[in-house]
Amino acid sequence: MYIKRAKIQQTQFVVLKSIIYNIDHAEDTKSVSELPIDFDYEFLEHKEIKTKIRVILSIRINQDKAKDGYFIDVQTGSEYEISEDISRTDKEYQGLLLYSALPCLINQTRLFLKTVTSHFPTKEYILPMIDMLDLVKQKVGNFEAKGIKKREYRKLKTGKTWHWRKDCSRYPHANYITSFSKPTTGKLCKVCELKNI
Repeated sequence: MYIKRAKIQQTQFVVLKSIIYNIDHAEDTKSVSELPIDFDYEFLEHKEIKTKIRVILSIRINQDKAKDGYFIDVQTGSEYEISEDISRTDKEYQGLLLYSALPCLINQTRLFLKTVTSHFPTKEYILPMIDMLDLVKQKVGNFEAKGIKKREYRKLKTGKTWHWRKDCSRYPHANYITSFSKPTTGKLCKVCELKNI
């Protein structure tokens, strides 16, 4: 089969923080695989180079040390290059981040944890498969729970002006592009700005 390269390519992987140690000795793999996990991630866009994006992943396992097995506090990062023909405001861009870049980083972190813990007396730790849809929903839910609403910017596909107020008479309802971060191209609607005052 012919391999078609994706519109996103990884250029770097790093381990930013790694604290891993045994808590007692869990003899069976099941107890190790059921350790409580806390996950977080963030995307960092390069301000000048629009095709570069960094993803940071933080994983904390068994933080209260209540179970035998491992205490793990790991932070990893990865840098990606995205095709120039994809704008940061495209839905495809969001999809590449959430369903290509982030899972790629999770898998590399899984391999890192398995490799490091294979040298410990406790069974090696294999990070479980992650329900990505649920993870993304939780992240959006955390913003809403903290009172931080992810602002949705919209502009017509053929337009240059971004709108975010649904009560703006020019707010697009069809044939539009969406962005959940403040757009860096085009201009912001003056009417929407006035309605925010």
